[in-house]
Amino acid sequence: MIGSASTARPSTLYVATLLFLVLLFLVGLMAGSQWVSPLQLLSAIDGTSDLLTRITVLELRLPRNLLGILGGAALGVAGAVMQGVTRNPLASPGLTGVIASAALAVVSLRTLSSPGAMWLPLMALGGGLLGGALTFAIAGRRRLQPERVVLAGIAVTSLATALTTGLLLVSGAEAAELYYWLAGSLMGRGWLQLQMVLPWLLLPLGALLVMQRPFRVLQLDDDLALAMGLAVGRWRLTFLLL
Repeated sequence: MIGSASTARPSTLYVATLLFLVLLFLVGLMAGSQWVSPLQLLSAIDGTSDLLTRITVLELRLPRNLLGILGGAALGVAGAVMQGVTRNPLASPGLTGVIASAALAVVSLRTLSSPGAMWLPLMALGGGLLGGALTFAIAGRRRLQPERVVLAGIAVTSLATALTTGLLLVSGAEAAELYYWLAGSLMGRGWLQLQMVLPWLLLPLGALLVMQRPFRVLQLDDDLALAMGLAVGRWRLTFLLL
């Protein structure tokens, strides 16, 4: 009885969280400078509403809400992976220096030139990979011990954040827009940005689902994982790159 009760609690929590997410999603579609009632929302979805309501719901609010959900899900999964790999319940995705380095790359590109929107995700990816590579180089190659990865990541994050702040101070008119971007603003985002981001989110998530077993083994002690035949250093690097 105790076991079944303890199993039921997480399931109930998951269902409640999912229902709350759906509720927030619907509120996000209705709330704004122009309030949309539930009936107007339904009519916008089935195409019987007026043009203004349809554009407001389907072209402005819907892609932004989907982007927010996907971004939050990606950060949640990244945090779970980081906590599992480092065996630290307080670990976050920013500990490897990837996020700060990606931000530095985008801010550098926007400050020094005027790139198209298509270049920003690629620049962020390149900056994140360079930041992660620097973190791993500082941490050393032998098994990539979690403690060394965290300490090296903090150093890289601090350096990248300082450089980003310096660039923002000299970026002039671009500073306001860059601050919005760094804060995670969804202003001006639509279906195009959603299509650009979707593959970069789905591919790592699919890979993580396939690699569940080594991820679970990796959360054990290194010596025990090695005894079970797991290449600890290689798998830890793989999950950190994802």
